[in-house]
Amino acid sequence: MPKNTPPPTCKSCGKPMRWLPAKTGGRKFRCIDCDGPYPPKSSEALNFLSGVLERVKLLERLQERAQTAREDLEKLRPSERHDVLVQRICEMQRAIDFNRY
Repeated sequence: MPKNTPPPTCKSCGKPMRWLPAKTGGRKFRCIDCDGPYPPKSSEALNFLSGVLERVKLLERLQERAQTAREDLEKLRPSERHDVLVQRICEMQRAIDFNRY
């Protein structure tokens, strides 16, 4: 029986390459050490992106709350504004501190 030809070697490190799925579909020879996994689909990248998106959503919600607080303050009399403003600032600071840790 004929033997299979050996896989090609990596030009960078000289190790044998493996027959792996390609980024665009299908399969091709890739070096595990030099190419590594496809970065956008790695677990580290996905975890990083999900954390960033959560922080962006939190910031958007806080900005919306700040805008509604500004609008509510404009409706109040000047003597009432200080107490309400201090209360709103404390609420937002608690929300920021809670989501920071």
